[in-house]
Order: sequence, then structure tokens, then C-alpha cells
Amino acid sequence: MIQFRQVSVKNEFGDVSKVIRPYILDLDSTNGTVLNGVKVDARRYVEIQSEDMVQFGESTREYIFIKDPSVQ
Repeated sequence: MIQFRQVSVKNEFGDVSKVIRPYILDLDSTNGTVLNGVKVDARRYVEIQSEDMVQFGESTREYIFIKDPSVQ
């Protein structure tokens, strides 16, 4: 599962802003989920960074996440 969550981020001046970040969660699937070549622990949210690669189960397809440079 991929979920987009609103999180608070503090900058170097101490100002807090809200941003939307993607997270991946393996729902205890039979064949697992792989993030950058490492199996994701079941039922643990892991933040997806720009250029991260995700594979689902036994699929040979690879999904690369690219962050829009105009978005923080």
C-alpha cells in the first residue's frame, strides 16, 4: 500500500510547515515488498524518498518514485 501523509517539517529558522510525503506499507503480504533491494518489514510505514525503487511480491517490474522539483 502507498499512502500519502501530511507531516510537519521544521526549517532551520524553527518555522513549521505542513508537507505531503509518500509512505509504503506491506500489509503482511505473502511475497513481500522490496524498497531499494531491501525487504520492507510487514506492517511498518517507511517513507519513500525521491528516486527510490519499489518492487511488489514476485513481480519483475520496478517502480521508481520521482519527486516533482517544484514541490517541497
